[in-house]
Amino acid sequence: MPQDESINLIRLCRKLTATFTVKQLLEVCSELGVDGELVRLKGRTVKIEDAVALVAMLDSQGRVGDFLNACHRQYNNFSSEGLEIPKAEWLPKPLPDHIVHMLDSAFDFSGKPYITYTIPDFSNQWMPQAVSTGCYDWRINVDALEEILSSTPAIKDALMKVRALIAHERAFAYVASERQWTDSGMNFFPCVVVAPTTDQFDSIRIEQTSDCKGDIEPVGLIEELKSIDEQYGLGSSCPRNG
Repeated sequence: MPQDESINLIRLCRKLTATFTVKQLLEVCSELGVDGELVRLKGRTVKIEDAVALVAMLDSQGRVGDFLNACHRQYNNFSSEGLEIPKAEWLPKPLPDHIVHMLDSAFDFSGKPYITYTIPDFSNQWMPQAVSTGCYDWRINVDALEEILSSTPAIKDALMKVRALIAHERAFAYVASERQWTDSGMNFFPCVVVAPTTDQFDSIRIEQTSDCKGDIEPVGLIEELKSIDEQYGLGSSCPRNG
């Protein structure tokens, strides 16, 4: 069961309105010793404003986790899946060798370990530090603006090629920029990155340390993208460039 601080309260409010009647929610509140009338739980259908009032009260008391446990005890079909706030960290793990060899053969050249760079600031003397990701990248030799990589035909074709090859593997491919830090600054090269994960949102976690994304908060971005994905479907091809 997720802890209070890891629960997305907005999603919880929406889930309550979609899952429970007012009578059922009052029964859960009764088990916890919560007076449902204090948060205007009346009628049959749970209104979003009433769900927000209930969740806000539970959160102020540090009892959201207790509330979810009570929901599970009284209603076996209740699921808290999807309520946890997504983690922003990417824990590096190696891409399996057989995937690397397969893509090396497909491209007819060897891929390279994919690294990102920390944001340059006073603590690192304005010198970005390399961060190992465990992923591999294959550079695409084409002239393209970094802001529109995913719409460049040659890059899009390469991405589709890689995704077809790894369709049955525990891996995910997306478009990014291979970066090299030199005395003259940062150089950029379009590439296809393959990560050892099937979660498309891990691409955001991998890219979060990129020096060009210092103004983006990964958890919030993942939350927004998940919401769009649930409503409309989402193909994550180029997280670096939105």
